[in-house]
Amino acid sequence: MKTFSVVLIREKDEELFSSSCCPRLGGDFRLFRTQDGFEHAFPERRKVMKEMGAVYMRLKEAFGDQARVQYIDPRNYLALMHRMFTDVLTYKPPLSAALKLLTLSFPFPAIIVNGRLLMAKEIGDPEEVVEKVRAFVGRGDV
Repeated sequence: MKTFSVVLIREKDEELFSSSCCPRLGGDFRLFRTQDGFEHAFPERRKVMKEMGAVYMRLKEAFGDQARVQYIDPRNYLALMHRMFTDVLTYKPPLSAALKLLTLSFPFPAIIVNGRLLMAKEIGDPEEVVEKVRAFVGRGDV
């Protein structure tokens, strides 16, 4: 079987307040003191990042060297766009799918397989993701 590409784009981990004169408050590195100790500023985003990490590990376990899995932070725009362009040129998805990828007109987090958006916003269980990727690859869309 040919090698295929899987790109995991995680949730953005930042929040902007007010105007550009105000500082950014990032979720992953900011902790607030609470009655129970310390808590992340944006725990819901931290949860999504951990879930995407579990999906990454499960995909690597399930497909091994068959899948080229990359986990990208959407704030790393250059790496993300390089990977989108590379996948579009390599796998030649339909024009509508290619434009959707290259304009990033889909919600995060997202999973992209061979230049086609497979899942976005609600990712779900790692086993479910593996089965969807397996079904997608099995259809001959590689």
